[in-house]
Amino acid sequence: MKPTIFEIPNFLTDSECEHIQNLAKKNGLRESVAGFEEQAYKGEIEDALKQSENENYALHLPEFVDHFYEWDRNGDSFITMDEVKEMCERSNGLFFSENEITDMFSKINYSLFDDGRINEDEFNLLPFNKLDAYLNFVHSKHPFHRPRYSEHTWLTEQKQKDPVLTKVYDRIIRLTQLPRKLVDGSEDVQIVRYNIRGHYHAHYDSTPEDFGKNVVCCHQNHDRHKECKLCRILTVLYYLNDVDEGGETAFLVADNTTLDVKYLKSLNKMFNLSKRCHTSNLLIPARKGTAIMWYNHEVDPRSGWLGDLDYHTIHGGCDVLRGEKWIANSWINAPTSESAHVSSVFYK
Repeated sequence: MKPTIFEIPNFLTDSECEHIQNLAKKNGLRESVAGFEEQAYKGEIEDALKQSENENYALHLPEFVDHFYEWDRNGDSFITMDEVKEMCERSNGLFFSENEITDMFSKINYSLFDDGRINEDEFNLLPFNKLDAYLNFVHSKHPFHRPRYSEHTWLTEQKQKDPVLTKVYDRIIRLTQLPRKLVDGSEDVQIVRYNIRGHYHAHYDSTPEDFGKNVVCCHQNHDRHKECKLCRILTVLYYLNDVDEGGETAFLVADNTTLDVKYLKSLNKMFNLSKRCHTSNLLIPARKGTAIMWYNHEVDPRSGWLGDLDYHTIHGGCDVLRGEKWIANSWINAPTSESAHVSSVFYK
C-alpha cells in the first residue's frame, strides 16, 4: 500500500476513548476556524464585495474564469445552471446548490441569469471582481464550504501527566520502535469533534519539501516569530466513538500506480470531500477504539532522517451525516539531517 497505512482495531479501550473525550471537554473545545454568526457573515460579505470595487483589488480565481468558452462546456453558446455550478467547482472547489447560485448572482447584483442562461454578450457584463470576492469569501468563511468545519483542543499538560495518555504513547513507542525521546518531543495531542456536516477536506499533515529547505521545522522553532514548516514523519489518528453515518477518513490517491504531483498541487481547492468522499481510493470507517497510522514522509536513505513527503498521503475527513465524530491526533515529529542537532520545543 502506498502510502504505508495501518488500521489497528481496539488500539484504545472504550474507557480510554471516553476518558480522552472527557479531558477535551474539561479543556474546552474551540472552533477550528472562527465561529459562524449569520448576521456578522452577511455584513462581512457586503464589505468584501465593496472592497472588490477598488482599483487595486487582487483577483484570487484562476485566469480561465474570464473566458466564455471555459464556462460553456458543451459549446452551445449559452451558459446554463449546471455549467455555472461546474465552474464554481473547477475554480474554487465550491459545490453550490441551485439556490446558492441564485443567491450568488443576487448578491453581486447580476440579473442577466434570471432566465436560467447567459449568452456571450451577457457574460461580458459579469462583474468579475465581485464574483471573485464572493466565491473567495464563501470558500474561506462559510462553515459548510470552508476546508475545515470542526471544534478542537490541545491536551498540552495532560500529555506528560495523564496516566491514560502515558499508556497510549507507550503503545506508540512499542508499535513504531521509534526512540522515546523522539516521541516525547513531538506535538501535543489534538482532540477534534465534528458535528453534523463537520468535515476536513483533503490535505497533507506535513509540509512538502519545496516549501523551503532552509525553513525551520515548527517543532524546533525556538524563535516563535519565524516562519516554520510541519515536519511530521508519522500520523496516528484514533477514533474515539462510533459515528452513526459518515465521518470516514478518505485517502484520495492511495496506491495510485501513477501520480502527477504537479497536477495534484494545482487542484488544492478541488479536494472537497463533502462531494467526493466516495470517489477516494481508500475509505476507513470511524469505529470506536480503532487507530489509523501512516507515514507522511520517506526516510532519507543517506542520513536516516526526515526525507521527501509522500504525496500519496493526501487525506481528509468526510462529512458527518448522522451523529457526531470524535478523534484524537498524535503527530510524531522528526528533524531533517540539517536540523538533527536542534532540540524540540515540545521536549520537557
